[in-house]
Amino acid sequence: MNIFHHVPRAHVRVFARLARVAGAIGAFALASVTHAYELVVNGGFEQNGGAGSAALTGWTSASLPGSQGGFVAQSGNRGPVTKFDVSVPPQGSFAAMNDQAGPGTRVLYQDIAIPAGTSSVVLSARLYVRNANEQWHTPNTLDFAATPNQQVRVDIVSTAAALTDIGAGVLRNLYRTQTSDPRVSSGYLTITSDLSAYAGQTVRLRFGAVDNRQSLMFGIDAVSIVVPGTLASSLSLIATPSPSLLGAPVSLQATITSPSAVSATGGVNFFADGGA
Repeated sequence: MNIFHHVPRAHVRVFARLARVAGAIGAFALASVTHAYELVVNGGFEQNGGAGSAALTGWTSASLPGSQGGFVAQSGNRGPVTKFDVSVPPQGSFAAMNDQAGPGTRVLYQDIAIPAGTSSVVLSARLYVRNANEQWHTPNTLDFAATPNQQVRVDIVSTAAALTDIGAGVLRNLYRTQTSDPRVSSGYLTITSDLSAYAGQTVRLRFGAVDNRQSLMFGIDAVSIVVPGTLASSLSLIATPSPSLLGAPVSLQATITSPSAVSATGGVNFFADGGA
């Protein structure tokens, strides 16, 4: 892509010097820039259909047949369905929250493609729980037909696994409520994990909640999976040899390579003139 500009006289001397060097060495190389590259879509749940809506951009929700409620957008300090007091979202205006008026099993997930060759894949998320029952019940199943069952889980699972699989399909458990845990968390807690073992794979980040005793709220916010990316940038200048640059084209080209090795190249052609 070439865009033509006319460069003011005040800038001609700079381009002239660069062009002389370009004529000698052919190109300039800029140092690579490392930056954080986010893999999660809408990890803050700000893109949604409004408070109480199950439309959460980038995310898929599912539940077992007969379940009531589900994961919806939540804002402020009240639950979206039961209206119990809850902690406010820690990032932005919204969180995703599991809320219900009856028993069920519900999951919220997103499939994440982790680039090959990366040695650092950092997952973090903020979680909130409010269990109206007197304690947690954590059998090895997410089926709400198993009584009692009152628990929350966060897992990395295979994309081929069943939505409620907690067996061989689970690649890594990131969080699970324990019978000794407080029934209500003190604000949103933070979980982190290094997922570099899954570089080059597409995995599923799954949040699950099951309740058949009393209501269970499970808030999720600030979900992030970050890998380092490199802006591999190069700049080249090509000029027609001339004692002065007036009327001679100077071509600049930049190439940026993303973490997934996709390259894009653009160019700008400058014609130096005497304009202000």
